[in-house]
Amino acid sequence: MPGAVRHHRQGHPAVGTGAGDAGGGGLPPAGVAGPDCPDPRGRLRAGAAHLAAARAGDGGGPGGRLRFGAAVRHHRPVPGEAGCRRVGGPAADRRSCAARPGDGDAGAALPARGVTERLHKVIANAGLASRRRAEQLIAAGRVTVDGKRATIGQRVDRATAAIEVDGVPLPVRPDLVYLLTYKPAGVVSTAADPQGRPTVVELADADRRVFPVGRLDTDSEGLLLLTNDGDLTFRIAHPSTGFPKTYSVLVEGEVAPSVGRRLVRGVELDDGMARAATARVIDRRPDRSLMEIVMTHGRKREIRRMCAAVGHPVIRLVRTAIGPLTDPRLAPGDVRPLTFDEVRSLYAATRRPVDTARGDGA
Repeated sequence: MPGAVRHHRQGHPAVGTGAGDAGGGGLPPAGVAGPDCPDPRGRLRAGAAHLAAARAGDGGGPGGRLRFGAAVRHHRPVPGEAGCRRVGGPAADRRSCAARPGDGDAGAALPARGVTERLHKVIANAGLASRRRAEQLIAAGRVTVDGKRATIGQRVDRATAAIEVDGVPLPVRPDLVYLLTYKPAGVVSTAADPQGRPTVVELADADRRVFPVGRLDTDSEGLLLLTNDGDLTFRIAHPSTGFPKTYSVLVEGEVAPSVGRRLVRGVELDDGMARAATARVIDRRPDRSLMEIVMTHGRKREIRRMCAAVGHPVIRLVRTAIGPLTDPRLAPGDVRPLTFDEVRSLYAATRRPVDTARGDGA
């Protein structure tokens, strides 16, 4: 598990429509450096605190705000976090939710390489099923090890065995790390930055080296997955899976119903046609509108360029879901480990192409 993971506190930031919002120039992006925050993590914490203070002080009366996620359906709630503990070291002011063997969290304590265990015990300790139920799954032919049908009593090495149940990988390797972070604006989606800007990897401050899965533009914000699981990264990034990512997008002007349909049909950009999987208007006002856009692929600043091409430049863009994974309680700069079920859900979501139904534009 990561040696220093900051415990989440709040929900996705709301988007104000007054003088103090991100689009009005009064609220700087989370993560902007200040005179009292010389280090990157300090800058991130300061930015998150500034966002929280601004949200608390601007009233939010009827008609005065467009809120991100106000009408966005989240796929499922995040399980409660048990076993949180303080962690020492250079980031002792953060918290880590330490996994315990058998509690269902990805990254629970595992034996060293070369040690074998009975397969049904490995499945049970991962939190998928009881030992008896695991034996039933094996007997029914629903479990494979290294591509071959498993047998009752089979022993496996968690560090090297590729275990699947119903065709979905079982993440039991002891070295794997899966983290979910809310990237603030102003933070770059890379492991290192030659310009010295804060990065999402600095945000994670994990014991093991992790990498971002995909990217968010520096001036965009929202959910980003960090992991050292190359197989899952490839599955999510490969175009053939049609892996969806959901965004709440605040744009200039009052968006007509036809705009959502146009984004789904496709918009010609300088590097080719770009299409949204779905696009719908959540709320609208004469000067700005809030849209939910789902993309199953991604090019540099694609959503921003698409919206500008249809006459509605982006004011603020927040990623609210990565496939089935969402967490409205994460605040800018927060990081938490994924649960076992969440990792499995990501693997399951990459097994088949996503239905790219037309957006209703309403």
